[in-house]
Amino acid sequence: MEAQTVGLGSVVKRASLLCALVFCSSGTAAQSTTADTLSDAALLEYASQGYDKRAQMFKRVVLGTNHGVQVFANFGGSDLCPDDTVRVIHYDLSLSACSTRGGVVKELNVPMGIAMGPERFCFPKVLVDNWDRYVR
Repeated sequence: MEAQTVGLGSVVKRASLLCALVFCSSGTAAQSTTADTLSDAALLEYASQGYDKRAQMFKRVVLGTNHGVQVFANFGGSDLCPDDTVRVIHYDLSLSACSTRGGVVKELNVPMGIAMGPERFCFPKVLVDNWDRYVR
């Protein structure tokens, strides 16, 4: 059997197709196959610890993947005082998709300019079940 020569263009086309099929599929399919990097216990441990409000103010941190969904910590602050910073640890999901992926929609008061106001987020269930331990 003779070896075949494959052109670079053919390889690029096949790689692009593979990317489209595997990595670039719809958000729901891609998220459901994402390996967890953050257990419930580790997430609760992180959420139960204090943090430096001044240093974290206005940051957004990717914490990992929990139950196949990416988890973020947003550190919202007010215009005037870092002491008003609120850490919101939430799933990267729309509110309408939240319960279908195991999250819980809950309202939390967050800084809005110089005031505080309610905003709804999709929280991991472990945080809602242990709300008294979650340091916001």
